Amino acid sequence: MIFLISILVGVILLMFVGVPVGFAFGLGGFILCKIYGIGITGALSASFNKLNMFAMMALPLFILLGSLMNQSGLAKILIDFVNSLVGRRKGGLGYVLILTNTIFGAMCGVASSAMAAIGGMMIPAMEEKGYPRGYSTGIAIPSSVLSLLIPPSTSMIVFGIAGRISIPLLFASTFIPGIILTILLCAINKVMTSKIPTIQVFPEVPKAQARKEKLQATRKAFWILLLPLFILVGIYSGAFTPTEAAGISTVYALVLGFCIYRSMNMNILWNTLIDGGKTTGSIVTVFFFFFVLSRILVLKGVPSALLDLLLSISENKIIILLIFNILLFLTGMFMDDCSALILAGIIYLPAAVKLGINPIHFGAICGVNLGMGLITPPVAPLLYMGAMIGGNLKIGEYYKPVVYSILFGYFPVLFLTTYIPAISLALPNLLMKLMG
Repeated sequence: MIFLISILVGVILLMFVGVPVGFAFGLGGFILCKIYGIGITGALSASFNKLNMFAMMALPLFILLGSLMNQSGLAKILIDFVNSLVGRRKGGLGYVLILTNTIFGAMCGVASSAMAAIGGMMIPAMEEKGYPRGYSTGIAIPSSVLSLLIPPSTSMIVFGIAGRISIPLLFASTFIPGIILTILLCAINKVMTSKIPTIQVFPEVPKAQARKEKLQATRKAFWILLLPLFILVGIYSGAFTPTEAAGISTVYALVLGFCIYRSMNMNILWNTLIDGGKTTGSIVTVFFFFFVLSRILVLKGVPSALLDLLLSISENKIIILLIFNILLFLTGMFMDDCSALILAGIIYLPAAVKLGINPIHFGAICGVNLGMGLITPPVAPLLYMGAMIGGNLKIGEYYKPVVYSILFGYFPVLFLTTYIPAISLALPNLLMKLMG
């Protein structure tokens, strides 16, 4: 066990010094194979077999869908629609940013695409209306994580594959936490924007004109708004699987871009395919090498050791859930969400299930906690991506909205999700009853 712990510490140190996560896992796995006499060929073959599953295809397709929404201009139409509904009030563009991220999440579930597409368009637009660029960036960063909570979610696909759990039920488990977080972020926006005197409010217009604007924006966005409805109804009616939904939705987005809105061309499509391929390649690499490492961890009884360790601290379920959240929070601080969710699904989940925690409930806890990890230093990829999109800002210029969102948004939602299981289990239980 001493060799195992030493190698795992070494893997973490490698990630600290900048070695890609997947390769750090792979090196650790190969060294442990050598130490424990486990055939590397067998470990690689087992990893390939785990990757060879139909559900895995949903990941690149949803990633491609998010990239299409970003680069084809469909996200701009979505922003205009939400702006027609809530834009004419103090802090209105902040609400537009948050709510558009929520709707965007119901289409593709990719936080980086949401940050690039919605944040990239809204931050300059908000600055023109008197919002400090630091504030706009700071509220765009935490709201982009909503794409990982509102189904379909790539995070839940990753966790479902790693833990071999029903992906549609995992989708449903984070929906209510995502809606609560949306409401809390809107409340935070209301309080913070009330103290910014430079914000300009869109002038009021006669009710007839307002209705006309809303109707025009709705008509223009109609075909886009059908997409989340199409995805979710299709999945939960049993008409198609999440993977099939991702494929059909991607084709639908191509039809919208090329034929209906005519905002897509072959050059944009080519760039979209390249971006999607890069993202998919990095995720699959992490999966592959972590499966090699996880085979050794399971053979050496690490999940059982973790279970014994937790029980030695306390048998109180409240305390154990708190410990799991601390573990997940620390994991999210030092890993990207994909790697952390794979780790949680393979190592933490078996221990949680043996302790009597519902796997769907645990998946929702992981989704909220590790989603927060994307904006919690030192790793925090969305935090730094947001800084670049906001204009290469220094963290001191935009940290306040992020910190407030964590303290008064994410922590309350995480607490509610953890200690009121019905929040994450009500929809999955209802779906299981309806589906027989």
